[in-house]
Amino acid sequence: MAKHLGVQYIHEQEGDALASPTKTPNFSTAQFEGTNPDWIEQFYQAALDLDDVEVLALIAEIADSHQALAADLTELVWQFRFDEIVEQLTP
Repeated sequence: MAKHLGVQYIHEQEGDALASPTKTPNFSTAQFEGTNPDWIEQFYQAALDLDDVEVLALIAEIADSHQALAADLTELVWQFRFDEIVEQLTP
């Protein structure tokens, strides 16, 4: 295919995949202390619906008051780990 399309493939060097593993943030429901229960319900529903736009908008609402939580949740969204968010928030 490279011959006909004129593209060059870049092959991953052995071990590159392990060189910078993606860290999955750890968070707990305790980090949600002081957060409005209505916000938590909206956030849970948006995560359950896999609505990344709504989830990120909701995270922006708490970014000033819960910086570490907002950073962890944002990282989970970028990693498409809605399952972890939902698991932590499931009653």
